[in-house]
Amino acid sequence: MRRRGPDLTDLVHAALDGLVFQQTAFADTTRTERAVEVLRKLLETYATATSA
Repeated sequence: MRRRGPDLTDLVHAALDGLVFQQTAFADTTRTERAVEVLRKLLETYATATSA
C-alpha cells in the first residue's frame, strides 16, 4: 500500500474543521452527519483506488 502523505492528511483535517464549524454555526446534526458520511465514502473510494 502506498503512503498517502501529508496532503491527504491536510485535506481531511480541513474538511473536518469545516464540518465542526458548520455544526457549531448551524446546529444541524443531520446536515453534518450527511456530510461526514460523504467524506467517509470519498476516503473509502480513495483508499480502494490507491491500494493496488
